[in-house]
Formats: sequence, C-alpha cells, structure tokens
Amino acid sequence: MNRELAEAWRKVAVEAMDAARTLGTRHTRAAVNRAYYALFAFAHSVLIRRREKPRMKEGTWTHEKLPTMFRRRRPHGEAIDRNLARLLRRARIHRESADYDPGATFESHDVTRLITDIGRTVSKVPE
Repeated sequence: MNRELAEAWRKVAVEAMDAARTLGTRHTRAAVNRAYYALFAFAHSVLIRRREKPRMKEGTWTHEKLPTMFRRRRPHGEAIDRNLARLLRRARIHRESADYDPGATFESHDVTRLITDIGRTVSKVPE
C-alpha cells in the first residue's frame, strides 16, 4: 500500500510540475498554484515512503503541518529536509497570494525562480 500510494503522489507531483512549467510566466497565478501543489504532492510521497501516517479521513497532511513533518522527522535535520520545509513554506506563501489576493502581482523572474526551485526538488526520487 505504501509504495503504490507514494508512487501515486509522485505522479501527481510530476503532472502538476509539468503544468506549472507550461503555464510559466504567461499565467503566473496558475503557475504558482501548480508549482506549490507539485511540491505538496512530492512531500506526501516522501513522507509515505518513510511510513509516516497522514490524517486518517483526508489521507493528507495539512498545509500548515506538512513543513513541520520534515523538521520533526530528523531533529538535527538533514539538508534535504530543512530545504524541503523552507521551500514548502515559501511556496505556500506565494500560492496563497496567488489564490486569495486579487491585487497580488508576480514578477516573471520570481515565478521562474520558484518553478525552477520546486522543479529541482520534485525531479528527485523520493527516499
């Protein structure tokens, strides 16, 4: 079960990342949203492979809890966990602005950087 579910989350991550790249700087709000959800799905894949248990009913971790799972997992923190937690928080802030603040604007270079940073992470094989 864990392997199949982790792989399903990884596929969601790859698909969302592809959508973010396609949307790119032409549709910045949608690109930021898809990039965040690519990272969200990737993080789920990693945690499920580590045999962590998400909330029972929903089958996911909350947006707030997800970054803390990487700090909690390894108290002294490996670089990948610390970087993933930071990137999750950064991407979530951008995604919330993109989704809920109609006055928010996004510079194309900032969106490109976010997509690139998330793309590098999502392209890694979850441990």
